[in-house]
Amino acid sequence: MRYSLLVVFVLTLSACSDLGQDTDQFPVSARVASPELIITNSGNKTAYTFVVGQNLAARINWAPFCNSASGIQPSETRRVNFQRMLDEGEERAIIFWWNECSEQGEALVGTNVNSLVVQIR
Repeated sequence: MRYSLLVVFVLTLSACSDLGQDTDQFPVSARVASPELIITNSGNKTAYTFVVGQNLAARINWAPFCNSASGIQPSETRRVNFQRMLDEGEERAIIFWWNECSEQGEALVGTNVNSLVVQIR
C-alpha cells in the first residue's frame, strides 16, 4: 500500500512540474531589485517590452512597436529603472511584452501583446 501511494505521489509531482514553464508561450519574467525591474527573456525569439505603472497605464496612449531599443534578445536580461515610469504612490508596474511583429505601412508593429503585473512596493 505504501509503495503504491509513493508511486502515485511521484507521478503527480512529475506531471505538475512543468505547469507554467512553457517558455515558448510565456518567455518573459520579471523580478524587483529596487529601484529596478529585472526582465528576463527565456524564449527563443526577441521579446519587445514596454513598462508602465498600473495607474498610469489607464491614462496613456501607446502602441507596441518592434525596435531594437525595446528588444531583449533570447536568454538575456534587461534592467529597467521603474521610478521614471510610475505615478507617485504606485504599487504595481505592468510589463507589456510581445515577440511577433507585422509590417503596417513603414512601421513594424507588435502583435499578440501579453502582460504581467509586478508588485513593486
